[in-house]
Amino acid sequence: MRKHTPKRDRIVSWLRGKLEDGTYPAGSALPGELTLKKQFSVARETLRGALSVLEQEGLLQRVHGKGTFARYCPGNQAPGKILVIADIHGHPTLACHALIPRLSTRANELGMSIDICDYHWIKKLGAIHTAVLLKQRSVTGIILIASNFTGDEEILDCLRGLQIPVVLTWGSKQDWEVTHLATCAFSIKTGWGMAVTHLRDQGHRIVATMAVREGKLLRGYSHEEYLALLSQLGLSTAKELFPQHPAITHFNPELSDVIRQEVDRLLSLPNPPTAILCHSDFWADPVYKAVQNHGLKVGVDIAVMGFVSCFNCDYISPPLSSIEFDHGKLAEEAFRVLQTSGDWLKQGHPYPYVDIPLKLTVRASTAIPFNAEKRSS
Repeated sequence: MRKHTPKRDRIVSWLRGKLEDGTYPAGSALPGELTLKKQFSVARETLRGALSVLEQEGLLQRVHGKGTFARYCPGNQAPGKILVIADIHGHPTLACHALIPRLSTRANELGMSIDICDYHWIKKLGAIHTAVLLKQRSVTGIILIASNFTGDEEILDCLRGLQIPVVLTWGSKQDWEVTHLATCAFSIKTGWGMAVTHLRDQGHRIVATMAVREGKLLRGYSHEEYLALLSQLGLSTAKELFPQHPAITHFNPELSDVIRQEVDRLLSLPNPPTAILCHSDFWADPVYKAVQNHGLKVGVDIAVMGFVSCFNCDYISPPLSSIEFDHGKLAEEAFRVLQTSGDWLKQGHPYPYVDIPLKLTVRASTAIPFNAEKRSS
């Protein structure tokens, strides 16, 4: 007489087979519990018991509120090791600190591992030596943290010659267009527009732009585009509301004294700004100090808006409103795009561009609507 196989064991066996044959690649979501429960005609407790067995075996990752995801196992077509190439000493240093821990966490969730190396090391190695080293290290996918490409960089020729998938993170739509790399990125331009619009919605009409141009762009906008945005929103386009100090020509975290001087100049204008939009959250600190030196209260007498929130802005007084970047989502999407590289690496298939949503978080620094009558009195 054939021995009866418990329903839970049959589910475990079936799902294990699908995980191992690549039906559910690492990082992909399994059908929801309701779907699986109907498919196997079992109670929820039986299904969850089967999923628990596979989770204990390291084949599944259950994330509360999100679902159940396949982890790496031999045969499910997932890269075993990812190389993260970061421009550690260049412009996106902050991005490295914010993103690399999330990439490491996501790799661990998928049962993978990551190596990290400096952008400039790969440039020096060249394509041939890099290819040999990656093969020795069993690297089958690359995540690149860099931005502001022209398309002529030596490292691009090196990466294109490796014949393994590369995903650019922290870049922009312009980077995607010139590098021809799969790209997952935040829309800096969209986020900056959200910040400006928020200040307008709070009643501000004289907003100082405490930001610098990166190349020819100011947070994704050409000079003409940005003036058009301000005009469209009914905001002042006066030249004196932009930085005047010659030292503010590129991003530099050591500009605290210059930023304070700029705020002093702004607050001495005949029609001073009622709000200041900062290039980044880090610029908000010297702005706060300069405003307070004038006997004004941030969030009451003048609004201050941050940008590119990589840390919790509740820990500055008063708490800083900012456009927040979800680096966990960026890491998740980077691995997902790598997982689908079998499709987009085919000749003639366009390399994907994934726009990661941004979030406006309003805190005390901009929460109080501007009252023009109160200020004039």
